[in-house]
Amino acid sequence: MEFTGERFIPGEGGAAIAYEHLHRYLFALNWAEGARVVDVASGEGYGAALLAGTARLVCGIELDPLALASARRSYNLPGLAFVRADAARLPIADCSADLAVAFEVLEHLPAESQQVLVRELARIVAPEGVVLVSTPDKAAYSDARNYVNPFHTREFYRAEFQALMTAHFGFVRLYSQQVRAGSLIMSEEAPRGASGEVWT
Repeated sequence: MEFTGERFIPGEGGAAIAYEHLHRYLFALNWAEGARVVDVASGEGYGAALLAGTARLVCGIELDPLALASARRSYNLPGLAFVRADAARLPIADCSADLAVAFEVLEHLPAESQQVLVRELARIVAPEGVVLVSTPDKAAYSDARNYVNPFHTREFYRAEFQALMTAHFGFVRLYSQQVRAGSLIMSEEAPRGASGEVWT
């Protein structure tokens, strides 16, 4: 697949975007073991494949035929399937997912479809299940940088996103994500932990 900036493709776009996207799926692994997982807007499929390493089964939902074909070609794993479907009409039975993830998809949808997607996530997740949704905070992502992403239809301020989620879920916890890199230089002669410099 060609990298256009619309979706993340492993090995394209630089380290920072890779850290952001992969870390979300690594975070989701906390709830994936033995679970029935739905990855909405699974894109090129790398995240669904990562979750498939520990989940009982994973269904990646993707509308774009090129991304779907790439995912099917790249990640042919037991318990992993990729299905072409609209995020606003998930072909998943009620209460049948233990974990549903929708990373960096809401901002690509018009307002009415955003509401429908969150309603769909609430419909498909089991009563004790977990839904993980990520979307850029408009204040930090766009306003602070005076930046407009041409692929984003509608971004959320934190309070707007919280209101959308609490309208559909009884328990909502917000997290933030920042990419940080560091390097540690230590003397080989000194005892471990005795001296060093940390740069971030």
